[in-house]
Amino acid sequence: IKKDNTINNFITFNHELAHGIYNASDNFYSTLQNHHFISELEGHFFEYLSTIFLEENHIVSYNVIKKLNYNKLIDIIALIANFYFQYLGNLVFSERNEINIKHIKTKLLEQNLRFWIDKDLLKFYLKQDSNYLVTYIISFLISLDLENMAADDLEKAFYRFERIRYNKTNNIKHNLKSNGISFMSDGYKNLDNKIASLKLIKKK
Repeated sequence: IKKDNTINNFITFNHELAHGIYNASDNFYSTLQNHHFISELEGHFFEYLSTIFLEENHIVSYNVIKKLNYNKLIDIIALIANFYFQYLGNLVFSERNEINIKHIKTKLLEQNLRFWIDKDLLKFYLKQDSNYLVTYIISFLISLDLENMAADDLEKAFYRFERIRYNKTNNIKHNLKSNGISFMSDGYKNLDNKIASLKLIKKK
């Protein structure tokens, strides 16, 4: 990590520190089998806890916290777009056995998604590591649900986080549902709320 005494350094340090703390309690088998797709959860959640600390101790203003959240959300949206185009590219290829940009654009327009894309950009998306993308996206979505809990009871949210992270026996879906994580069934409500709160979209 580059050290230049910035707020981002502080948050990144806590992100990596969280990995150190929780990875120390793992073994290779349990992490691979049960926690592969949530292995970035502690990083995301500790970033959130870092912003709470900064705001409560009046180290930075609410507007700075909002900007940090905005930048993080933009990064996550980019990962979601990467994964979506990777999925769409593979789907179209499996249907037609060729990469046809015109056909992909048609598919996008059918869903009212007006993304700019060309062959080079699609190749870039197709080369992305899907496991990496899914891990960051799912971990972020879980963290958003925990943030929503934390708005009412921070200790409860942290307790739920640790139950999720230390669970070594249940499958991921059961683990998340039993700990109040709802993005799988509520239409990504907390993601919509996060976007709306940062004024990236306009509600009708």
